[in-house]
Amino acid sequence: MAQPKAGSKFYFDLWQICLNVVLFTFNLNKMKHKVSRLIIISMVCIFQAAYAQTRIEAKEAPRHIKDTVTACGKVYSTKVIQSTGMVLLNIGGYYPNQDLTVVIKAAVVKQFKTPPNIEFSNGQVCITGAITIFKGKPEIIITNSQQIKKAS
Repeated sequence: MAQPKAGSKFYFDLWQICLNVVLFTFNLNKMKHKVSRLIIISMVCIFQAAYAQTRIEAKEAPRHIKDTVTACGKVYSTKVIQSTGMVLLNIGGYYPNQDLTVVIKAAVVKQFKTPPNIEFSNGQVCITGAITIFKGKPEIIITNSQQIKKAS
């Protein structure tokens, strides 16, 4: 049987714990305001899972294909594709030796006050998203400007 990827097991364990807590709460017969407590506990579990991302260094990206992670690293180079308005950020190395490519499509580029190729150039960033492969290299496609932040 295949071993779950790093990060996947964490989500499974978190959801299993939350489910057990919810079921335990639901089965208590003498609990006052049972429905209210059930709703509160369910919401806590959902928010915990939503914000519990696996944090990795950009060089670890190849080991997390199909995982949703927060990947951090230095932006070594950027490229604006003039024909589409798309911006590429090369994290962890200069193209073509980058550890991770961040793809920011034109519609998302418009969400930034400062163009991302300028705002993040030569800085440390953290990007949250699903890692996919494009032409043999890991990438994260940004669908919202909130997915990328300057690292502190």
